Amino acid sequence: QTSIVAKDIELTFTVDMDFEPSLEDLLELYLRGRQSPCPLLVEPALAYCRQIFKQRARRTPLEEARKKYTDILEKGFEPSWQLLYQGLTVENVIAEDFTKLTERYFMPLWRVCHGS
Repeated sequence: QTSIVAKDIELTFTVDMDFEPSLEDLLELYLRGRQSPCPLLVEPALAYCRQIFKQRARRTPLEEARKKYTDILEKGFEPSWQLLYQGLTVENVIAEDFTKLTERYFMPLWRVCHGS
C-alpha cells in the first residue's frame, strides 16, 4: 500500500491496482525534475483534480490550482517555491505544462483512488 498525503487529502492505492503512469514514466518525471524545477506541485494538482469532479464549480480547474498556489505562497507555507519560481507569475508556473503533468500523473491516481 502506498499513500500520497497532502494537508487536506490522502490518496491510498495498492500494487494490485492497474493504472498509469508506469514506473518508467515516474522515473522520467523524477529525472526531469533534477534538471529544472518541475511545475507539478502536489497541492495545486490535487486542487485541480478535485475541481474537475465538483458538480457546481465556480472556477475552472486551472483557476482553482492557481488559487491554491497563490494561497500557499501568501501564507508562507512553501518558501522553496518562492526561490524556485521567483520572478514568475502564477500564470507562468501553473500553466499548460502544469496541466499536462497533472492530467498525466495525478488524474489517473485520483480516478483509481476515488472510483471516478
